[in-house]
Amino acid sequence: MAKITKLWRRKKFADYGSLFEMEYDREIMQSERARAFIVFIICCVIVLWFVIVRFFFARYFPAIALSEFYDYNIFSWLAFVFGGMALYELVYAVTLAIFLGKKKMFPFFPRFVNAAIEISVPSLIIYFTFKVFHSVQGLFTPIVFIFFIFIALSSLRLNFTLSLFTGMVAGIEYIMLSYFILWRVKYDSAYSSLYYPGMHISKGLLLVLVGFVTGLVSLQIKKRIKRAQKTTQEKNKIVNMFGQHVSPAVAGKLLEQKGELISETRYVCMMFLDIRNFTKFSESRNPAEVVSYLNTLFDFMIDCVNANRGIINKFLGDGFMAVFGAPVSDGEDCRNAVNAAYDIIARLEEEIRTGRIPDTKVGIGIHAGQAVTGNVGSSRRKEYTIIGDVVNLASRIEQLNKQYGSRILVSEEVWNAIEKNKNNIQDLGLVDIRGHSGSMHIYRLA
Repeated sequence: MAKITKLWRRKKFADYGSLFEMEYDREIMQSERARAFIVFIICCVIVLWFVIVRFFFARYFPAIALSEFYDYNIFSWLAFVFGGMALYELVYAVTLAIFLGKKKMFPFFPRFVNAAIEISVPSLIIYFTFKVFHSVQGLFTPIVFIFFIFIALSSLRLNFTLSLFTGMVAGIEYIMLSYFILWRVKYDSAYSSLYYPGMHISKGLLLVLVGFVTGLVSLQIKKRIKRAQKTTQEKNKIVNMFGQHVSPAVAGKLLEQKGELISETRYVCMMFLDIRNFTKFSESRNPAEVVSYLNTLFDFMIDCVNANRGIINKFLGDGFMAVFGAPVSDGEDCRNAVNAAYDIIARLEEEIRTGRIPDTKVGIGIHAGQAVTGNVGSSRRKEYTIIGDVVNLASRIEQLNKQYGSRILVSEEVWNAIEKNKNNIQDLGLVDIRGHSGSMHIYRLA
């Protein structure tokens, strides 16, 4: 046991196989620490109560309660016991805090010792009561209910075995204590029912049952914690996969999906955006100015994409690739992409007009079609990506903006899916696409 305890003491949270296990163990220790502080507060309140009773309300209790036992009356003894218990719980809570601070797991065996010490306090008090009253009355006082308080608090240990152990120790101690008292007192007809062993055995078994039920409650708490941590992991996975710039609507649907985002063929609309003359702009400015410039641009551009249910899938230095329709779609992917493009152009003109950024031109290419979407990578690092000819063609269409002096070009596939009520639309006809066999019908929207 000593060897096992030593291994537990050396084990750090970081040694665990996953973030989930580390966070789960931390949650258990934090709950245990909270439980210790709660017991500390309860004991302090009880000590205060007995002090008040001793000096102000002793007349409401039997006169024999003021008789001395080893130089002190029962109220003083109870104040000493709970005062010692409060100090013990404070030390225990501080010890747990130290282990948490060092990111070490508190040994498991001492937790059983702690449970046994706590649940023995009511037994000790019943013994003191017996020594004062020399009667079976000690088994009939409100002190017995303290067993239930400690058993209930054991649920915060988040361990079924510890809760059951607490109930068993309470039950066994009560049964043994009742037999000890019954063998040493004379029969009193006023308490005749308390002289039947079955009454006390039933109480002891009830304490065990309460420990069992409390253990079940602990299991439910653990399940909820695991479920909450699993949800947090899923959220973190989505953040890692899609970055910090996912719209709340899209993020909500992603979180509703269960399991891994497997590869699948989907109809998507791809948008490529490129900042014109970025290389020339960068040559005359220091890196900090360049980064600030890009952040200013991407800030509102990302908002425009998010607002139209798209996702920035990749940043390409002086541009980005956005996808509409994956991993979720509302059936209006082409319209969403075109609306996002118009919003970007409108915001860009506003930023230039207000002087927040220098005169800047962009080129946007949009194309739609079938693509394979899903996770690519290893178990340690994965990335959500879109693969297919639709991606390459959208990139090529964006590059045509330089040839036509335009800002937004779309393919016929996109054109057929959007409303035709925009002004300044130009049909460019069939256009040869570099790196692609054949021609494509291209439309200029801006």
